Amino acid sequence: CKQYNTDPRGVYQNHLTRLKQLARRGVGKLNSQTADAAFKKAAENGQLATEGFVRCRNFVKGWLRYADPKTRLIPRNLDRDKDIWNAQDSAADNYPFMVLTAAITEFFGLG
Repeated sequence: CKQYNTDPRGVYQNHLTRLKQLARRGVGKLNSQTADAAFKKAAENGQLATEGFVRCRNFVKGWLRYADPKTRLIPRNLDRDKDIWNAQDSAADNYPFMVLTAAITEFFGLG
């Protein structure tokens, strides 16, 4: 499309012969070595992503153990001021991260 400055239909309608030549040559196909390396890298990335998601969920689960049973608010911290919640801290700290983690991983830990 880019080479002929057209859309896929234009390539098919006006450049079918060239398209067939490229297909016979195997343009765009990965050789087995390249494909194997790509799949290996994808598998490694998948494992790293899984580890990241699991760690994020564990973080949320850990903090939810300290949520107030009545209000479900998480404490400001686990040492001093643990019975204090304020919007100021929630905007910059755990709360947004926990909300994003729950949304991305479809985790509903209060159930």
